[in-house]
Amino acid sequence: MTIIPRPILIVGLAVSIAFLGGCGDGNIRKARRSLKEKNFSQAVHYYKLALDKDPENRSVRYGLVEAYTAQLTNSSADQVTTETVENVMLELRPIAEPLMTDANVRRYISMIYQMMARDYAEQGLDDKAAETWLEITRIEPS
Repeated sequence: MTIIPRPILIVGLAVSIAFLGGCGDGNIRKARRSLKEKNFSQAVHYYKLALDKDPENRSVRYGLVEAYTAQLTNSSADQVTTETVENVMLELRPIAEPLMTDANVRRYISMIYQMMARDYAEQGLDDKAAETWLEITRIEPS
């Protein structure tokens, strides 16, 4: 019987756990780095990949909300169409829903809805603008 020295056994166990656990999600690190570098579309991409791997991860959901908001608010007006914002909200709303108790998430979602409401008003879509403003006040009453 061969006895494995304790330090080698501990290192081997740590390496095994890391491989079984997937060594964390590199997509999260890439997303955070992309967000920091203001490469918002890359951040969204990597957060989506991380969310596909772990749909219950609240920090990934929060990061995705933050990345989408940053992407929309840092784009020029001609890059952000009403359709673009609507599509983002269709995707983002179910992701953000479990986090709506967080004031920052509510503020981010409210900001995106405000963009939609202004666009609707500028296009003369008063009913849609009013519905959107009602949603904003529901999300963030103050």
